[in-house]
Amino acid sequence: MAAICYMFDQMDVGTFAYAAPVLVKTWGLTMEQIAQVNSYGFVGMFLGAIFGGWIADKIGRKKTIILCVAIFSLGSLGNALAFNFHTLAITRFFTGLGVIGMLVVAMVYIAEMMPSEHRGRYQALTMACGTIAIPVGAAFARWVVPLSTESWRYIFVLGGTSILLLPFCFIVFKESPRWLVSKGRITEAEKVIREITGREVDLSSEVPEKIKKSSSLSTLKLILSKEYLKRTIILVIITDGVVLGAQMLGGFYPAILQEYAGFQLTLVLSIMALSWWGIPFGDLSASLVSDKGGRKGPLALFSIINGMTFVVCGFFPTPAVIIAAVFLSRVFGGGSVSILYTYLAESYPTHIRSTAVGLIMGQVRILSAVIVLIVPPILATYGWLGVHLVNAGIIIVTAIVALIFGQKTSKRTLEEINKAPG
Repeated sequence: MAAICYMFDQMDVGTFAYAAPVLVKTWGLTMEQIAQVNSYGFVGMFLGAIFGGWIADKIGRKKTIILCVAIFSLGSLGNALAFNFHTLAITRFFTGLGVIGMLVVAMVYIAEMMPSEHRGRYQALTMACGTIAIPVGAAFARWVVPLSTESWRYIFVLGGTSILLLPFCFIVFKESPRWLVSKGRITEAEKVIREITGREVDLSSEVPEKIKKSSSLSTLKLILSKEYLKRTIILVIITDGVVLGAQMLGGFYPAILQEYAGFQLTLVLSIMALSWWGIPFGDLSASLVSDKGGRKGPLALFSIINGMTFVVCGFFPTPAVIIAAVFLSRVFGGGSVSILYTYLAESYPTHIRSTAVGLIMGQVRILSAVIVLIVPPILATYGWLGVHLVNAGIIIVTAIVALIFGQKTSKRTLEEINKAPG
């Protein structure tokens, strides 16, 4: 069920990128306005990450996932009804709010519900099931966008149909027993485990001495405390590099390929539709290695390969190289994101886990909002090669930091990982 919700969440990835070339022609949007719409979406993601993470630690993982599904569904339908630059920017803000809130809580939920020896594998497989929606959505966009000047709206309508999932979410999802225990709700936690496994368990020995309350401020103080500061700094650097590296050019590629490579719209849409298949393939690849090398080894390997695809694409801008490089960047960029989500979600104790993840994911969205605004100036000043080398540099530096300073987390319980932070 999480994978299905994630599928609709991921269907929003790249949808504006497909609409952008049409809106440039029909609405007269400039490259700067395209950047601004993307930026509004990232600001929504910033607030959604913080809001989603905080409320999930307050009211539970299940209720928050359902709330975020409702928000991004309504936001996507709002995108379809937008009638000018301003209304589209506002609806993209709310879509981003729900999308990232769902993502933050889902990665925490999966980490808390899966066994330690296969936590990374299940996270990656869930993502692979969800990210199938990206190439499916791209193929749909490839077919529907050229039909008319208004048919771009249908790609957002498709994403908005996720609102139909809400009744099933109420029925299928179980609350995280770890979260219930952290709140002292032992009987409910035992009931959930009994429903899932069919076994009776006694968690009375797990009753916390004190119910620890979490807020964004108290969580921020804890993750920046002497106990967790080193871990937090490393995780912020890794998260920023992986996410920014994967998203920096994503919303611009269709327009860039038209303006700088001289490709026709139909060819651009075909290239993007093909490339998106790399993401679920990357998630599947990550599922095979995520639980090896302490987690940081596979993350660094995927990131280095991803960075090199941008270097090659920058130096050799031929159609064949561009197609191959874009596809491989999706494979290894998507795989590194998948590993990151497990790595991040398992790095903090239960009572602040969701809020902490939300804060870290939130700050990277603010950086993303800034990055998309500087892409046009970089393009104008340094051209095709310059913008690709900047993207590659961000990713490769991240890989080095992860390899040298990252902690080993795979095949350890969440309690073991957080027993002696550093």
